[in-house]
Amino acid sequence: MFDSYLIEIDDLEAGLLIRDGDTYAFHAVAPRFRAFEGARFADPWSAERALRQHARRPSRPQPHP
Repeated sequence: MFDSYLIEIDDLEAGLLIRDGDTYAFHAVAPRFRAFEGARFADPWSAERALRQHARRPSRPQPHP
């Protein structure tokens, strides 16, 4: 396995996975995936599954100040 992966969801660069010991740490690139910043995954496939599930959820409208 590689030490780093770029995760793309629907042609959007979601973020980077960087190997850290036995796990991979996620670093968000796209703002919609910032909730996963610093999340640890056992392998790249687990990370991609979690991000795809997140992407399928309807986005909540942001309140206007």
